[in-house]
Amino acid sequence: MVAAGALAGLSCSASGGQAAEGNDPINVSGTQPAREVPDWNAFATDLVFGARLPPPLQVHALAVTHIAVHDALNAIDRRYEPYEYAGSAPGASAPAAVAAAAHDALMQLVSSAGPAIDAEYNARLASIPDGPAKEAGIAAGRASAAAILSRRGAEDLLGALLDTPYTPGPPDPGVYQPTPPTNTVLLAGWGAVIPFALASQSQFRSPPPLAVDSGEYAPVYEEVKSLGAAGSATRTARQTETAKFWYDAATREWQVAARKGLADEGADEWRAARTLALLSIAMFDAATASIETKLTYRYWRPITAIRAGYDDGNPATQGDPSWEPLCVTPPFPEYNSTHAATAAAAAGVLGLTVGDCHEFTVDSPTLPGVSRSYARFSLAAAEEAVSRIYCGIHFRSAMEAGLAQGAAASGYVVGTLLRPVP
Repeated sequence: MVAAGALAGLSCSASGGQAAEGNDPINVSGTQPAREVPDWNAFATDLVFGARLPPPLQVHALAVTHIAVHDALNAIDRRYEPYEYAGSAPGASAPAAVAAAAHDALMQLVSSAGPAIDAEYNARLASIPDGPAKEAGIAAGRASAAAILSRRGAEDLLGALLDTPYTPGPPDPGVYQPTPPTNTVLLAGWGAVIPFALASQSQFRSPPPLAVDSGEYAPVYEEVKSLGAAGSATRTARQTETAKFWYDAATREWQVAARKGLADEGADEWRAARTLALLSIAMFDAATASIETKLTYRYWRPITAIRAGYDDGNPATQGDPSWEPLCVTPPFPEYNSTHAATAAAAAGVLGLTVGDCHEFTVDSPTLPGVSRSYARFSLAAAEEAVSRIYCGIHFRSAMEAGLAQGAAASGYVVGTLLRPVP
């Protein structure tokens, strides 16, 4: 599979999703499978999707929310290193702490959904017996949310996405130019965004993209020209569905996959909170690293490259001035593929925390009624990545670079954050 190299090292057992050795201990003896943390994850995921937040803002909100939940639980029983809040609340109610942390984080990050958040919170609290443990849990959850929100709750991510002007380079071979139909550029201000785990946005910057006049460029050019064309005669019906299935998928699908893996493992609340926090942290940081790579190299999209193929200085490429991709080209530079990077980051975290082999099914936001089932997280990541070639919006070189970058980010995140306490 296309992701074999970038996602190497993930392990699983024949009977299920045994986590890679040394990354997550088994559940504490006597604890029950998680319910509160996965339920709040499902609620929060649907909330940020329903609020139509852009994908980077969706995963940011989930990262902050699950950091708050993780740190609140570990104030009650310190099983993993905290991310931000290092308070202590032994004997506090875990369900109350989870509810309060999630509520306060979501109220600030998705304030437009306040009534729905309050309703969920009140329903959850109503099921918890009144008393000192409940009050202590609420206090721990609120303190944990306040701590991470003070650090990451006021970032102007929408401004970084929309408001910073972009100055295109000269219309030379390989240089990104705004693409139709919008002919605008987003994400130009993302360079000011701070990762959750990476030392810098450039920590895992991809190597430079292929030179347009190189021998390696022509094959990837011809591949996307053929497979990614709107009226392609070589793309199969299954490949067309794959392109459309994953086109707008970004956040929700990997949360669904994570909950299935956690349920298969019988993970308790603490382990679930850690895994879901690491998942969104890694996806956000991989997206940020990918965008940094894009803004560093400013490489042209296939639609620009193929329409200018007769004048690109490479005798092995054949241009087509009227070429159209299957999918609308996203309004930012091509290299590398952010979908590939975030997919590899998600699959990497899940492989390292619950194991790669879990059967799960996800729906598509762009193909209502269509679902896809996978037996491994890495297989879903591979398909999400290659879908961008079928869409006609990425070269294979960008896909492979994104997969490698996301895999590196996931390994770093799991290896440095929220580590088990000896």
